[in-house]
Amino acid sequence: MAQTYFAILTAIGEAKLANATALGTMLQLTKMAVGDGNGATPIPNRNQTALVHENRRAPLNTLFVDPANASQIIAEQIIPEDIGDWWIREIGLYDAAGDLCAVANCPDTYKPVLSSGSGRTQIIRMVLIVANTSSVELKIDPSVVLAPRSYVDQVMAGHLVEQNPHPQYTTDAEVAALIAAEINKLDGKQSVRVATTTSIILSGLQTIDGVALVAGDRVLVKCQSAAKDNGIYVVAVGAWFRSTDADISIDVTPGLFVSVDQGTANADSIWQLVTDAPITLGTTGLVFEMFAGKSGVAANTYRSLTVNARGQVIGGANPNTLAGYELVEQIVSQAATAFTSAGTALAYTLTPSMALGALAANTRYRIKFHTANSGAASTLSVSGLAAKSVKQYDATGAKVSAVIKAGQLADVEYDGADWVIVDPLPTMLLPAGLPLDWIGITPPPWAVVRDGSALTRTSYASLYAALCPTRSGTLTSGSVNVTGLSTTLDMWVGMPVEGAGIPAGATVASITSVSAITLSANATASGAQTLTLFPFGYGNSGSATTFGVPDDRGLHTRSYDSGRGYEQSTLTANMTNASNALSGISSTRGLYAGMPVSGPGIPANTSIVIISANIVYISNNATASATAAALTVTGRQIGAEGMDEIRSHKHLQSYDLTGASGSAGGLVGTMYATNSFTRDSGGPENNVKRRIYLPIITIGA
Repeated sequence: MAQTYFAILTAIGEAKLANATALGTMLQLTKMAVGDGNGATPIPNRNQTALVHENRRAPLNTLFVDPANASQIIAEQIIPEDIGDWWIREIGLYDAAGDLCAVANCPDTYKPVLSSGSGRTQIIRMVLIVANTSSVELKIDPSVVLAPRSYVDQVMAGHLVEQNPHPQYTTDAEVAALIAAEINKLDGKQSVRVATTTSIILSGLQTIDGVALVAGDRVLVKCQSAAKDNGIYVVAVGAWFRSTDADISIDVTPGLFVSVDQGTANADSIWQLVTDAPITLGTTGLVFEMFAGKSGVAANTYRSLTVNARGQVIGGANPNTLAGYELVEQIVSQAATAFTSAGTALAYTLTPSMALGALAANTRYRIKFHTANSGAASTLSVSGLAAKSVKQYDATGAKVSAVIKAGQLADVEYDGADWVIVDPLPTMLLPAGLPLDWIGITPPPWAVVRDGSALTRTSYASLYAALCPTRSGTLTSGSVNVTGLSTTLDMWVGMPVEGAGIPAGATVASITSVSAITLSANATASGAQTLTLFPFGYGNSGSATTFGVPDDRGLHTRSYDSGRGYEQSTLTANMTNASNALSGISSTRGLYAGMPVSGPGIPANTSIVIISANIVYISNNATASATAAALTVTGRQIGAEGMDEIRSHKHLQSYDLTGASGSAGGLVGTMYATNSFTRDSGGPENNVKRRIYLPIITIGA
């Protein structure tokens, strides 16, 4: 029957062994590797240079000539119980150079680990037949391998049989000392009788933690004023000394632990050294912490716990007040005192007496606002946290910028995104830009006076959007021309214009058609741009951050004519025969391209085509020359200011000379005959009665 499991030298191993035999040198076999053969038992091959699937390689534990067969070398390796979780089907021997010198297979063997629920120490042995065992160095490094039980038993048996079989071997006493030294290096120390609870004098017999000590007792000293003096000591009548298992630095390492047998406070507890390496005994401060034992807290259910740095409960209480929970006891009445805001109208701040640690939805405060924001977009920062917008819900359910008045009391709740006023002021339902008459000398909070004032754009954003329209136009860099406007009917010479590519302070220099204008400065960009128009300028003493409202003080308002021809006024201008220029005009405000113009010397169906500061150009040449000619223009711009003209006139009265009685529809004594005359009548005339109102305009939400 063919042999299934066997070991052979590899080609490399054969060559190295032959070379060692020829030269009288040694082949140093140092490590053994095991593998799982990738799930199948492999057949050893002398040409192998590596295992099929290696799982572990480690130094040999033993390497010796078989006492029963001088031509066999036995190599062993011990795999600890905490290594494994794989199958063993192949074995390899490696020399000091890392070359695979021998390979073997073996029956399938599973190596478990403790974490899987079962563990064992596995011994792997390879028996190798060689021609000359003397060429193989039978030497291992005992500092890096585990000793098998059989090896230890064999060594100890030899020592028991012979008093001192080899002088170079250590004696029993020396072995005992070596073992004790190794034991002393372990972190687990022999228990102590007591542990100190305060700093003590390390001398003489004394009582510690309620226990009267005698000479020879072991004590964990952990509370010395100089932490370098802490450690494990032995009690003596004179000076105490450190215990032999903790009297040199190599014996005192991080993680050292010791149990305490007795004591009022520390009985049945375990203490651990938490000082990090490196530790020099007598120089490095030693800190011990209890990681197991009685905490001194009685068994009970507690609402408040005290926990140490190791997560252990060291105290418990059942407080019945907020102060007992170390909370600030404070009740803020919603009907009385509120927290008063600070900061500015656009950036409110709030500093409650109990600071807010983090923003969280449903957080609510009662706030007394110290200043108004006039409906502008505002923010609120509580306890120095990130500022969030202040909002309210309007009548349509939309969340909009809150309207806040000075002294206003409001419940403000954080909804996860904004601070929302739960009880806002009534929302303005009127749109921005609605001109109204108000009976009173002070405008309502939802409006301002139409007095030509300059208003800031941020504070009155809705009114700004309503009064200052935007319009798309095409610019050419380096040119004053703006084309492609949807209309120029509401534009006038001198009107401020803003937009990308338009220099600051630019105004309308001329209106060249119903869809084109020129600017007072060259554009700095080309292409379609959005222009913002200011029909009422920047307002009285305004600037580039403001906009103007109309000044309607003392004026009557009238509906836009829109081409009906009712709105007519006189344009005084100089004209020249065969020219379409009308010059000497005091102001072209209110005129627009396409406006009809008529009068002596003006051909029929003539209209204005180009407008500049004091000159307009008409669609037809004049047929006469005149200075200060009174021409008639029909229509007027929306928002333009004008004055009605009352010219000298006569009233005609008719008198009936026939004496005939009239019929229905006539004056008293309706005229039937032509015998009547007329005459002029004069004297004062009275206009219709009027009531004076304050002109206001709504500011919107």
